[in-house]
Amino acid sequence: MSFIKFTTVVSLVLLLVLFPLQILLGGRLCRTNRWFALSVLQYLFIIALSLAYTHDMDFGYRAIRFCSIALVALILVEKLPSRPMAQRILHAFIAGGTVLSLIISYEGMVKHIVRPSHVWMGVHAGNLLLFSLVATVSLLLEADSRRKIAYAGAMTVQLFAFYLNGTRGAWIAFALILACIPFLVLKLRTLWKVAYIAAVVLAMSLVTRGTYFQTKLHEAVTDVRQYGEGVSDTSLGGRFEMWKASSRMFMEHPLIGVGAGDWVDEFQKITRQSKASAFLMQFNQPHSIYLEALSTRGLVGMASLLLFIGYPAIYVWRRKGRETAVFRSVVLFSTLAMLISGLTDTLTNVRFVFMAYCILIGVGMSAFTSADRNNLHCRKTERYDETG
Repeated sequence: MSFIKFTTVVSLVLLLVLFPLQILLGGRLCRTNRWFALSVLQYLFIIALSLAYTHDMDFGYRAIRFCSIALVALILVEKLPSRPMAQRILHAFIAGGTVLSLIISYEGMVKHIVRPSHVWMGVHAGNLLLFSLVATVSLLLEADSRRKIAYAGAMTVQLFAFYLNGTRGAWIAFALILACIPFLVLKLRTLWKVAYIAAVVLAMSLVTRGTYFQTKLHEAVTDVRQYGEGVSDTSLGGRFEMWKASSRMFMEHPLIGVGAGDWVDEFQKITRQSKASAFLMQFNQPHSIYLEALSTRGLVGMASLLLFIGYPAIYVWRRKGRETAVFRSVVLFSTLAMLISGLTDTLTNVRFVFMAYCILIGVGMSAFTSADRNNLHCRKTERYDETG
């Protein structure tokens, strides 16, 4: 497993080095949507700019390493040659999620591991499964009857592991995505939309009656009650302290934040006098993409983050077509997953989770590029360069 992880990291580094090098050596972006490219590059630029007033450069460079993963989306849009190839990548993505689900199910059911996650932390594995489910649902909605069976089987395996994993933020995100399907994708009459929502609510009510769900709910309620009594060394209590500290950083530096690398130092200064300081000192990010942006890059960083996440969804919203329906769903659902699950976890600072998101966005956006039109533009530009 360590070899696979090493190979993945090396491959990512090579991609992130060779692609910009190709551009610097005169290569042209022939397929990438101009505004999409700008939305990604401005996100990278704002984070890099925050290093100018960052004191802890170790964490500052770490922020650069994480945000550079966003280039994966641009690479996929530029290099994927066709929609069939993009769909094959989605199939590979689902296969990986299903394999992870089988391992997690084995760890949970046979080895009796609480919150099984395989090689990742439990919350990270849960968010990886969330994005795998996003891809599976997108393909399931547009598949023919034969393929629907295969996708439904994969989804069943993933849902079981997703439930065992117990990541509450990811649970909520997926439930809301399911509730939004008739409004974002399906063309249903009002009566059928109401019936669909009723069916989703019924299914959720059955799930919530399960012993494991009740255990997780009781755990959350207990954490909140204990936090009210001054105990913060719990899962939710720790988050509340991180959110409170991040809000304070933002209030003190509202425009540009404290800097991409200084969140840890500022957090430790604030929490050093806390009774749970030993527990809180282990955290190096605020467990919220929004508070991470506000505390480290201020209002400028928040606007940059929302543009980066929101532009793909805005772009595909009105571009409805049979050939691109799967990819439109992938973009919309991935955006929702990031926005909702990002409320309680800093997904942009978790390498493999952020990579999964960028892969889905890149694959989805690649289907909306017109190769003929863009290649024609490139040929015209190259001809101009030759004559001019």
